[in-house]
Amino acid sequence: MTHREQVNTHRGTLLSEVLAHPLFQPLAESAEIDAKQREFLERCLEFIEALEEDSTGGLVTTAHFAFVEPFLESGEVLDRALRFAWPKTRAEILSTARGWNVGRREAGAHLVA
Repeated sequence: MTHREQVNTHRGTLLSEVLAHPLFQPLAESAEIDAKQREFLERCLEFIEALEEDSTGGLVTTAHFAFVEPFLESGEVLDRALRFAWPKTRAEILSTARGWNVGRREAGAHLVA
């Protein structure tokens, strides 16, 4: 078996295992964040926006499964994601929330009918 066969190098898995789940999501779920943590969240959302702008669509799918869908797991995470999201990412979050029938109560004040 080669090294490549031993390690799952799919970009979505890599982003999920290296950035989304161990770093971004716990911080997004935190009750309080300081200025440094807020800056990190803002930079992550800027990165997600860059993924959303991929003209081939491959990175859009990666952004969706690694970041957007996990945003819908809790109202607090969704609220914070919407607060810091850039336009394309915000539109993707809102579209997914509507598709999953996540209502105003779960999404906080940011989900507008």
